Amino acid sequence: MYSKAVMAGSARVPHRERALVDWADFGRVRTELGAGFLRILGYFREDGDKAITAVEQAFRDRNAAALVIPAHTLKGESAQFGAWRLSAMAEEIEMTARRCVEFRESPEELIETVVAL
Repeated sequence: MYSKAVMAGSARVPHRERALVDWADFGRVRTELGAGFLRILGYFREDGDKAITAVEQAFRDRNAAALVIPAHTLKGESAQFGAWRLSAMAEEIEMTARRCVEFRESPEELIETVVAL
């Protein structure tokens, strides 16, 4: 639902500097989904709440592996609605967690990003 050009650019802009929501993207998705928009946005909110809860719990447990899937899910779903800041934060969590798993490190450095969710 989002362009590769937009996603490619998102990796270069720190999440703190991204707009909370790109209203043009949000409007485009609203038009594309039509009557189903509110229902699907509701699913996003429910799934997003679950993903954030899972990320927070995994961080409290210092379980980098358990951070990966909910962060990945949150990254993609938020990007579909133009919530680029949330998507960038989730991407930072996912990629850092993957590195922590690979090198058997604790995800301590993610505390500010996880709290900001």
